[in-house]
Formats: sequence, structure tokens, C-alpha cells
Amino acid sequence: MTDTNRTCFMKGQGAQPRRDRSQLPPRKMATLIIVLTMLFFLAAAHNAAAQPQKPQPERPLVFVPGILGSRLVDDNGTVIWGDRNSYLNFPKLEIAPSGPVTALHSDGRLVESINVLGPFWTIHQYDTLLHYLHSLGYIDNETLFVFAYDWRLSNFETAKQLQTFVDDPKRGRLQNGQFDLLSHSMGGIVSKLWMVKEGGAARVHKAIYMGTPFQGSMNAFETLSDGWGDFTNFIAGGLPTVRRVALSFPALYELLPTYDKCCRLGSPEKYTPLDVLDVATWRQRDWLPSEYRANGPRGAAFERGLSEARRVGELMRQPIPGVAQVMIAGDYFDTGLYLYVPTNRQSWRDWNFRRSKGDGTVPVWSAANNFSSIEGTEPSFQQHATIFADKYLQNKLERELLNTAPPPVKHDVLGEIDTPKHEKRRLDLARADLSPRIAEPGANATVTVAFEFETGVTRGDVQPTAQLLQRGAADAPITLVETTTDADLAVRRLTFAGSLVAPAVEDTYRIDINVAGQGDHAVFLTVLSAGRRQP
Repeated sequence: MTDTNRTCFMKGQGAQPRRDRSQLPPRKMATLIIVLTMLFFLAAAHNAAAQPQKPQPERPLVFVPGILGSRLVDDNGTVIWGDRNSYLNFPKLEIAPSGPVTALHSDGRLVESINVLGPFWTIHQYDTLLHYLHSLGYIDNETLFVFAYDWRLSNFETAKQLQTFVDDPKRGRLQNGQFDLLSHSMGGIVSKLWMVKEGGAARVHKAIYMGTPFQGSMNAFETLSDGWGDFTNFIAGGLPTVRRVALSFPALYELLPTYDKCCRLGSPEKYTPLDVLDVATWRQRDWLPSEYRANGPRGAAFERGLSEARRVGELMRQPIPGVAQVMIAGDYFDTGLYLYVPTNRQSWRDWNFRRSKGDGTVPVWSAANNFSSIEGTEPSFQQHATIFADKYLQNKLERELLNTAPPPVKHDVLGEIDTPKHEKRRLDLARADLSPRIAEPGANATVTVAFEFETGVTRGDVQPTAQLLQRGAADAPITLVETTTDADLAVRRLTFAGSLVAPAVEDTYRIDINVAGQGDHAVFLTVLSAGRRQP
């Protein structure tokens, strides 16, 4: 008889079935389930603790953009600066002696990209930086606070507005302990004035400056001399309009160079230093539009602008005890450094500029706030407008801002290039140009690149690459052919050139020039039909 049959037989006889000893009583079973559940969650918590935690922002961060970097709108909310019509609207930015010609204010938003004349002329501004900060764990209006402002006004006034911004109760995280400051370009001047003049230093743990012109930028004079190039000047109303409107901005004066012997009467061989913050220097030399002369309606505003600029220069030299400061200074691009005014031709039309090292806009010594040394600054291989796109700089920001510092990115020494023969060449300066910068669809254009080195070089030591970036299509490589001459070698220079065909679609295209281990250098090609270029 099988076990099954036996069980049935006993049930049939009325006997009680035996309890299976493998089964636990209900009370014990419930206890076991509770114990196992607790063990499961304890194990999960242990495993989670054992996993490496993603670094998080240690403190809230306030970002202060630079000049031109904040949107400006009128009283109806119409964007005047920061969209496709930005340069067309430039005359509306003018500040009259009694106030703005058009009442404008910041709408609290950054210029993420600028589009001029419809679908073309797109140049990214802060979208790259904001995307990177979000990737680090910053959350808008919780741990990341963007201070947009009217960049035309004096930095003293903007510093007061920054005080109001950080005191706003809706930004409570900024009132509960210290926070970090991240500033780009003129935003660093605003930040430092706020810390020095408004008592903000006590609230700041760390201040990071990216390409800040602490001692000014020759680019301010170059704008007054040449505007932004023939095409953009035309869009903005012509060079006289660019000069008149720019001189109405108090902030422009506060960006004038203040470093020793920045401006010189004479030639490089023999000169006398000029004090460009002295009103007489301008009025005696035909440097001003008529309305800014002594008896003009804007004369007093001009004098006030130079006076405030001198104060800014003095305050930028003051230390800030108790605040850790990190200065990022680009030093591999051709940058205006000195202004020469010929003795026998002293009009603004005869200004000559000499160039040296910087980020293309700010001399490296001005960004370092020290014209005797750049020791302790962090380099960047990117140009001024996108200095924050440098991958090594981004790693530096991560280590400075997050609570768990990752190891530094392993990379080649910035500015030190490996040759195909595994020799080292130390880069001193890089230049890139594009001709023409504005082309019709299908027209030819030429990219030229030059690298200057601290020591001797030979042909073939550097092999740069280039590509035309196209939205919605594959990037187009550009073959760079070495064009180095014996005369170039004599001055430790290597040169290259490459040809490209302008795309069929009207737009502004970025051309990246890359040197292995050193990052990208960019030039921009605007593609525009002939009919659209006529006045």
C-alpha cells in the first residue's frame, strides 16, 4: 500500500490526520517573515552605503554673468537684447542723460544664445555652462541662483542689486549659511564690488572668476575703434551708432584698461604713457562724438563714467580676506594689450593696437589681477565668450564646488604639445582666422591657423584638425595643410590653411580647430545670400 493510499484509508476510518512537521505554526511563521524582511532592508541599506555616492554641491551657488549676457526687455515684455533681433535693436539700448532712450530692464533670464536677423547668426552663450552645472547636481532656484542684470549700468549699481537679490526671502537657501560665487567676465567685477563695498564677503565661502578683466580690457577701446566688424556694425546702425550707444553705458568705462602703461602716445620704440581715465585725454584728441564733449548734453555723464571707472580700478586691487578665490585666465590667444596713439595723428581713427597673450578679449595679466605674475591662476584653452567650455576647467569647477572632490582629470600639460617624434613643444600663442567671415551659400572660405612656440620648432611638429559644425547634419571635416615658411620657422611659428564651402542654409556656423590634448579654438562663418547683405 502506498503512502497516498494509507492516508486515504486512515481518513476513511475517521482517524485525525497528522500535522506535517515541515510546517511552522502561524505565529512563528509571522515572526520569521518579519525577521527576514528586516534583514533584507538592512542588507539593502548596507549595499547602498557601500556604493560610491555621486558628489553633490556642498553649498548653494550664485552665478553672475558678464556684459551682454542678460536679456533686456521693455515695459511690455518685448525682448530688446537676447533674441534674434539683438543687434538690430542695439540703438534702443542707448541711455540718455536723463535715463534710457527706451525703458529697459532685465527679465531675470540669461542670453543662452544670440540669434541675429532671423535664422542665422547663432552663437551659444551660457547654455553650455548651465547644462554642465545641472549635470553636477545643481537645481535651479534651489541650489543654483542666476543673477541676471542690466549690464549697461555701472557695476556699483549692479552690486547693490546683487545685494537685493541674495537678500530676497524667496531665496532662503542663500540666507542659511555661506554660498559660492561663480562669475564670468564683467560679472567678476560686480561680484568683487559687492563683496568689498556691500559687505558680501562674509557670506561667501569661495569666489571663482572666469576671464574677469580686473584691470580692464583693451577690447573696450577696440569696440569704440572698430565696433564688431563691418557686417554687425551695419546691422546695429553703423559704426557711429555703435560708438554713441556704447559710450552711453556706464559699464563700458569701467571695462577700460587701467593697468600700467596700457595706453601710449607715440610708438613702441618711444612713447609717453597716457592716462585714459583723465577727461582731458579724450577731449583734447577728438576721441568723442560731439554730444560727449564739454558742452554737450552727455558731457557730465562722460565725466562721471571716467571717475567711477577709476574707483573700480582701485577697488579691484583690494584683497578680500576670508574668501577663497580661484581665478581662471586664458593665455593662449591673440589679445589686445596696448593702445598706441601716433604723435602726429591723435584721432580715434588712428589708434593702433598691439597684441599679446590672453583669452582673445582679456589679457591674461588682467584676468590674474596681477601684472607682475600669473602664478596661481588656472589656464583655459577656450576663448573668452566660452571660457567655461574647457573640459579641464570643468573638472576644476567640479573639484572646487562639490562636496566629494574627484581626482583631477589626467591630461597633457596645457600648452605642452607632443610631436609625432614624442618630443615636447611649449605653445606660446595661438591664432585662427577665417576669410571671408561672411559668405554666400556655396562660396569658398579659407581657415588660417598659426601657432607660436617658446622654443624652436620644425615642420610637422603639430598636426591640428578642423571641422565645420552643422546642426542636424554630420560635422564636415576641414583638411588643414601646413603652410609654414622659413621665415615662420625663424620666429618659432607654424602655420596652416584649409578650405571649405559655405553651407547652403543661411546661419552662423562654428568651425572648431583642435590640437590634441589642448582643446578647441573656434571661429564663426556667417552664411548670407547676397541680397540680404545689401544696405
